Amino acid sequence: MTVHSEPEATRPEFTPGAPFVAAPAPPAGSLPRPRLWELLSARTRLTVVRAPTGFGKTVLLRQWVHRLGHDSERLVWIDGADAGGRHRLAQGAVDDTVLVWDHFDEVHDDETEPALLAALRRNPHLRLIVAVRDGRRFPDVLRLELPMSTVSARELAFQGSEMRQLFGLLGVQLGERGFDELERGAAGWPKPVHELAALLAARPAEASRLDEALVRVTRRFLRDDIVPMLEALSDSSWLDFVLASAVPDRLTEELAVAITGDERAGERLERLVAETMLIASSEEGEPVYRWRANHRAALRQEFEKRDPAGLRRVHERASAWHFDRGQAAEALAHAHLAQDWVAVVRTVEQYWTHLMYENYAETRTALRDAPVSVVSSSIAAVAIRDIFMLRWRVGDDLLLEAARASRLSEPHLIDTLPIPAWDRAITDATAVMIALRTRGELPLAQRFAESIDAALNSWLTIAGVPGIGLSSGALHAMLHVGITRTFADDHDGAVETLRRTYRFSPRATGDPSAPNAAVKTAVAYSLAGDTRQVEDWLGRSGDDDVEVWPVGALRAQRALAGALAAIESGERDEARRLLGLLETRTPNEYVWETAYVYAQARFDLVWGDRQLRLRELARERERLQRWLEPGSTLGPLVDSVEVELQLALGNGTRAHALLAASDHPRLLAPRALLALLSGGNDEVVRIATAALSAPTIIARDQTQLQALRAIAQARLGEAHAAARTLADALASAAASGARLGLAAAPRAELRQLAAAHGLGERLEAEIGGLPEVFPASVDVIFLTAREREVLRQLADGRTVREMADASFLSQNTIKSQLRTLYLKLGASSRARALALAHEHRLLDNS
Repeated sequence: MTVHSEPEATRPEFTPGAPFVAAPAPPAGSLPRPRLWELLSARTRLTVVRAPTGFGKTVLLRQWVHRLGHDSERLVWIDGADAGGRHRLAQGAVDDTVLVWDHFDEVHDDETEPALLAALRRNPHLRLIVAVRDGRRFPDVLRLELPMSTVSARELAFQGSEMRQLFGLLGVQLGERGFDELERGAAGWPKPVHELAALLAARPAEASRLDEALVRVTRRFLRDDIVPMLEALSDSSWLDFVLASAVPDRLTEELAVAITGDERAGERLERLVAETMLIASSEEGEPVYRWRANHRAALRQEFEKRDPAGLRRVHERASAWHFDRGQAAEALAHAHLAQDWVAVVRTVEQYWTHLMYENYAETRTALRDAPVSVVSSSIAAVAIRDIFMLRWRVGDDLLLEAARASRLSEPHLIDTLPIPAWDRAITDATAVMIALRTRGELPLAQRFAESIDAALNSWLTIAGVPGIGLSSGALHAMLHVGITRTFADDHDGAVETLRRTYRFSPRATGDPSAPNAAVKTAVAYSLAGDTRQVEDWLGRSGDDDVEVWPVGALRAQRALAGALAAIESGERDEARRLLGLLETRTPNEYVWETAYVYAQARFDLVWGDRQLRLRELARERERLQRWLEPGSTLGPLVDSVEVELQLALGNGTRAHALLAASDHPRLLAPRALLALLSGGNDEVVRIATAALSAPTIIARDQTQLQALRAIAQARLGEAHAAARTLADALASAAASGARLGLAAAPRAELRQLAAAHGLGERLEAEIGGLPEVFPASVDVIFLTAREREVLRQLADGRTVREMADASFLSQNTIKSQLRTLYLKLGASSRARALALAHEHRLLDNS
């Protein structure tokens, strides 16, 4: 069966005075529409069937005339500008009839419509059913003086049941999902629905690509029917309005006026809704209009073909309108499509804090496409661009050059600026700080953090009441100062800033500021091993469903803090569960990735495969080296866990070689551990006493150093001092939850000391369930500076004679030094000595 959509038919001859003029037959297989026949059968004097072309007006009228209309009434059918119809009308020969006039838009004279209305007013027995495309003919205002009804595009559009019936008649099976897609995409427009049904009946395989077929037929309908219809209207501004209205994703009346300059935009939008072109909804009490996605795409394509410059102008106007209202994502999208690069940069500069979180992909693409010369006009845009470039694995020095030349890192710059300029300066400096941190330039990022912190303190002083007057941008800056300090080796500054951010953040439902600050505070404490604080701050952060972008990143940070806390408190299963959540993470900064690597290494130190983790660390160091450089928090933390992994495997010499490369305070605890395991008890007491007196010591190191010093003091015969130190260690572990530090000390000696001084129960309460991580002792090969030089010359392949000449020593002296070196290494040959030196990493710093 073939389905037609308003096909051409031979018009019947009109004979004046004839009692009945037959209408052309409806197309074979056209869908019966009884709900619409009922509307036409109503005894209304004037019925206007009003809809754009392609809505089935002619088919409907032919169906009604042939099925119902001529059963009991005298009926006249007139098609378009039929001369006979006008002749009959002029003779007054239409009285006591039902006059059906199709394609009335083809009547271009000014007399016919008034004559018909006069006949209706004069003769109460005359009915007129007329089909028109637009609202110029037979306007709705006529209902004030005549009984009038309208069959609109909304009624003519196919309902879901009708589309199912039509497709069923043709034997096309779509299924519920297919019909749902059809209802959303076709808007019930009869012509494209008919065409799609005919296409699928002829080519059933197309049903598997329904979305593509639907797009093709609807776009063709808009291009070949709707656009030409609008173009033919006497009011040519309609086509311009429709094309412009398809540019934004969503329209309000105000936006429509802004992009078209048409003060009648509201009326036009409602007209398009009535004709099922636009979808109307209400958002926050305001009417909002949308084109269906495929319709909008077709109209934009037509706009691009007809007037590309005009399309860009509409995008520019839309961008400016959204920018002025703080709608950053829309402003950026339209500026990008207009290739208005100045507007792109201006939008990124003003709204980057929102764009990075809410419209990441569009921001990335816009900055990639924007010319560098334009981006360079804004240091904030330069910074955001650099973040994206790092993720693209490409880069240049534009950010570093701009950051080093900028005054934004000066501590007291804010005091030289007028107060209205403070927010902009703080926001720009924050963008640079985040970009530098993302890049791994942590010392320079810390300089910007100090400058921003000084500016925020000035702001708080001016505000009078702490926290009052801080903008959301200022709170965002404060949060990122805390994050930067967390990873730039400033633990105390980090927790102070993050706690302050939490205190000043609003507690409104749905506001992410406080939960975000709480999670970041928990992370800072977790890197210090303070389990109690981690538990407290994770409790303040709310549940995992808090709406903070990016949700995946925030959950990963919660998991990171929780995993490190679980490791320090000896909760293996909980730590493994949380680390499992990190395996599917998508880190938004590599500095966080480095923290995840550290957490996994801490777990494997206690419960995992230590050899495998050392190999993984070597690979990760190469990938993440820039975030482990001097000035970072994670550099010394990763160093410390690598030393402890070597010690746990009994590799004292390798651990010693690693420690020789850095004197960072975070390495004092593993340095004291190496000293204890290699018998250097006096060295343990010296290191621990100095470290424990430092105000910057972190919780994990405090517990571990106290436990190690207690054992060293006991070995040295200082029983009472050892007991006091052990009691301090137990108190520290209880206060911070950092129980793992106690496991660094040899378990048997720890228990013996505790039992001797009545601390046994307290000790067991803290170390119960903790594995013994380290051996009782390790061997360390200590080489003198001269022995290292001899080893380096061996590695260079020099002969004894060459070594003697280079050192101005005799060959016998060199041979004696080699014998001593071989003895220390436990080697009997040059090859074996070099192999052992590589194994123990003695050549790393030679």
